[in-house]
Amino acid sequence: MTNTSPVANFPADNVRAAHQGHYTTQLICARELMTLTGPWERLYDCAIEANPFYGPDYLKALATSLMSGRKSDLDWRACVVWHHAGQQPARMAAMLPLSPHRGLFSPLRALRHPFIVGGAPLLDAADPAGAASALLDGLCEEYRRPILVFDDMRLDWPAARALLQACETDSRSSLVFDVYHRPGVTSADSAAAMDRSVLKNLRRRSKRLSETGEVSITAPSSPEDCARALRDFLNLEERGWKGRKKTALASRPETLAFAGLAFNCVNTRPGIRFEVLRCNDQTLAANVNLVARDHAAAVKSAYDENYNTYSPGLMLDASVADTLRLERWTPLLDSVAMPGHALEKLWVSPIRVGSIAMAADRRKNTRNFDARVSIE
Repeated sequence: MTNTSPVANFPADNVRAAHQGHYTTQLICARELMTLTGPWERLYDCAIEANPFYGPDYLKALATSLMSGRKSDLDWRACVVWHHAGQQPARMAAMLPLSPHRGLFSPLRALRHPFIVGGAPLLDAADPAGAASALLDGLCEEYRRPILVFDDMRLDWPAARALLQACETDSRSSLVFDVYHRPGVTSADSAAAMDRSVLKNLRRRSKRLSETGEVSITAPSSPEDCARALRDFLNLEERGWKGRKKTALASRPETLAFAGLAFNCVNTRPGIRFEVLRCNDQTLAANVNLVARDHAAAVKSAYDENYNTYSPGLMLDASVADTLRLERWTPLLDSVAMPGHALEKLWVSPIRVGSIAMAADRRKNTRNFDARVSIE
């Protein structure tokens, strides 16, 4: 089994610098976070794990198009940790957007939304455990020692390890729960590891499709081609089951606006990569990926249901694995899919995912904490 945990590699000087100076913590509204573009971008670039869902380009698109009209600034807040060292300007060392907190004893959660799959905070690689500890201290002071829950955490990755290390160092209670594995594929995965019967079936369907016209699979890069890929994806999704349920991005003006902002090819934090399967220049399947420094997330996909017998979506996913091996455009592609997905037969580097609950206060009482988490 391939190790799907990225290894951060940063200069030793950065690590030493983190232990000089001190941290302060700030709770700010969503609108104020949107003004901190420079420090936020720097943190994203230097984070020990670059969560693409908390990247400035993606989260700003979400806040601008979907949240500003339905939630007050006080409802959606972010915890920001600043590192101060001598006369140098303060540096953003951690950032965690928060879901609205509904009560004194209810758990405080990292921001949850249907378009966010991953609750890993952005932690400066110079001192991730120290930044995590300061983050928890700040939340404890503001929210009177809540239980803090991070959902959809990649448990073997640096951000989760830093959070758990901070809990251990500071004698905070913690609990990992709701653990499962979801499909992933790495640039080192071999085609031989894929399910042979599925590949054989896909080759047969691909041959049948090629008999109807010229088949192409591309990853467009020009602004014009990316704009067409986005339009085609939105049209496919709207014509499919999501459109019938009114959950397609094009079904509502605000989600359509979000797609235009979040999946713009000029974005770099995270970047955007489209993959498109066409037959006779007609788009039959399209994928949208968020591309971070250390991995990518296959955030959206759609296919033409009129071509179900050819399995165009799965055909594209199999090709994506081949392209990744050849081009190595990301070390790891996370499917962000639930267990049991058909991709398990094709993307063969499972990612261990789960939720982490932790107490922001430093008084460790494991038995009582586990009971509180199970109740809440």
